[in-house]
Amino acid sequence: IYGYMYFKNIEKANNLISKINPDHITSSSNLKLYHFIKLNILVKQNIMTYAESVEKLKKIINYPEILNKTLLTFVEKTTLTYMTNHLLTVKDYRIAKLYKRVLKEEIVTDAPISKDFNVFRTTAAKYLSVVGEYEEAYKILLSAEKNFMESLDYVPMIHIYYYKALNELQLFNDNRYK
Repeated sequence: IYGYMYFKNIEKANNLISKINPDHITSSSNLKLYHFIKLNILVKQNIMTYAESVEKLKKIINYPEILNKTLLTFVEKTTLTYMTNHLLTVKDYRIAKLYKRVLKEEIVTDAPISKDFNVFRTTAAKYLSVVGEYEEAYKILLSAEKNFMESLDYVPMIHIYYYKALNELQLFNDNRYK
């Protein structure tokens, strides 16, 4: 269902998720994923605004308390990534510390990551750039770029190069960003 929603087959995703009774979902992580998908579909169908969905998701993932967690699940990372633009809009910069903490260990250890988490890294870099953390953002982007090159999945790289150029412009007094 997530795949259909992610690749914009909203009708199919909505059809499938409508068949699920959330009362029968026993895993808290799966229930969070169910609500994430359901709210995302409502936004894409123009039934709910993005801001309204973020406010509901904040309650579902226990935001801002989730920022104190040392380990995040795929669902939590995905939800935080989805929420980031809204948080930037309302000038809620608390998530920047989480991005720095979570990604620091992954990058320092060169931990293998799935390409799904490159989206998280790219969003983190964007967010850190907004709050002036250009060096941290640049490190994240270099790591994400390396991961994409190794995976041969080049499609999402436009975001990496865009944010990398913006950070190079801030960090270096030369023309490398061009």
